[in-house]
Amino acid sequence: MVGGPARGPYRLSIYAADAKALLPAVSAPALVLHYRGDGVIPHRGGLQLAEGLPDARLVTLEGRYHLPDIRDLDHIVDTITAFLS
Repeated sequence: MVGGPARGPYRLSIYAADAKALLPAVSAPALVLHYRGDGVIPHRGGLQLAEGLPDARLVTLEGRYHLPDIRDLDHIVDTITAFLS
């Protein structure tokens, strides 16, 4: 994990990365879970990811989280299980 003075430039470098051109080459089905109110990566980022992948399903979770919230774990597990079945 990056901390201290390097944290700002590190975070900016991640946001500057652009993998859009690589997405069409992904051949595996993908499940994109993204919180609508994510304060780290806006929801439009999850939407763009799902739109760029040839075989993706976007599941929008309600909340302002970036990482899974414990209250959503049953729904998340059910969603992943259904996707993999």
